[in-house]
Amino acid sequence: MRLPYRVIDADGHVLERAVDWGARHEHWELLPQQLPWQKRDPLEVMRSEQCFYSVEPEEFTIPYVAQTVGEDRLLYASDYSHWDCICPDSVKAIASRGDLSDGLKRKLLGENAARLFKL
Repeated sequence: MRLPYRVIDADGHVLERAVDWGARHEHWELLPQQLPWQKRDPLEVMRSEQCFYSVEPEEFTIPYVAQTVGEDRLLYASDYSHWDCICPDSVKAIASRGDLSDGLKRKLLGENAARLFKL
């Protein structure tokens, strides 16, 4: 069964831990009898077209998460209206980061969302 798209909004630190768990997936490997319904490797699911992850501009884990789940899985989250958002310069914060490739910046700032929403 194919699940609908899921967008996971998580702090980069939380997402980094989830990605780390997915990459190791020791529960799935070592205790398959406790997850008999899980037929696919959890990291495969995390990297699939079924999952997208929103990231905020100041999250330093973006390169690691992009490398692990794939650049095509990440979406820009402005975090506008929250007291701790980078407002009004959150797009500029992504665009000026030196640790993100130009391709990843394009994907974060529009290409991935356009694909997700079929625009």
